[in-house]
Amino acid sequence: MNEIEVNINSYIFKNMISDLNNHIQSCLKEINDENFQSGDISLKLTIEAINSNDKIVKINEDGVVSENYIIPIFNYKTSLQLKKKYDNSGNFANSELQLIEKDGKYLISPVKDSQINIMDFFGGE
Repeated sequence: MNEIEVNINSYIFKNMISDLNNHIQSCLKEINDENFQSGDISLKLTIEAINSNDKIVKINEDGVVSENYIIPIFNYKTSLQLKKKYDNSGNFANSELQLIEKDGKYLISPVKDSQINIMDFFGGE
């Protein structure tokens, strides 16, 4: 095997690109079929390096040497999250009601007539 440049087009990322493309196609299909309104596609790539327990032989200006080598590890995870949005809206307003606080609780109460009624003084309405 010859040396290869590591970039997004390298064969080492072939499966990652394929998985990512599958998520893109699935997302587009679900949106086109009106099953979902949108989708988030994520790609996480973790690149690690570990030292090999094996040694390789090299020839350099010092002669023949053996040394450990670094093994690259490329871990990836792709995910697709499809989203549906449900909205309800409404309104409740009534100018004949007021918000009051009583004993630590909030209550809706009818707005009392601004005219004074003699029964207000005796607990009646």
